[in-house]
Amino acid sequence: LAGNVAEDMLKDCQRFVDARSFFESRGVPYRRGFLLYGPPGCGKTSFISALAGKLRMDVAILSLSDRALDDGALMSLLAVLPSRTILLIEDVDAAFVGRSEGEDKRGGGKGGGNGGNDVTFSGLLNALGSCLVFHFASCWV
Repeated sequence: LAGNVAEDMLKDCQRFVDARSFFESRGVPYRRGFLLYGPPGCGKTSFISALAGKLRMDVAILSLSDRALDDGALMSLLAVLPSRTILLIEDVDAAFVGRSEGEDKRGGGKGGGNGGNDVTFSGLLNALGSCLVFHFASCWV
């Protein structure tokens, strides 16, 4: 990562981890998100793995290109995500490719006719907004 981005992200994450009681005492959802972008193989996933190691957290990887995934399955997966887990969401850039505006699930069968899955953009936002976990992402947000 360019410049001090890695160090700055680590400091930010450590402050976030240390501030859990602040969020809980105010009823504010305890989650944090980042967008990492770049071509395949540039180290986004490796960086998150290293960050998780420094923070002594686990990593859960969710690929939005999974053909079996739909809004309900996504919500179910996030509902059982353990605490102290970094959620790494892969393939967000490809999740809605080939869908026309308003299409979502109306294509018949898995992927709404686009060859992908049945996760809708609103379903993704609802799932992320409803789970109280520590969110990190690759190609997300």
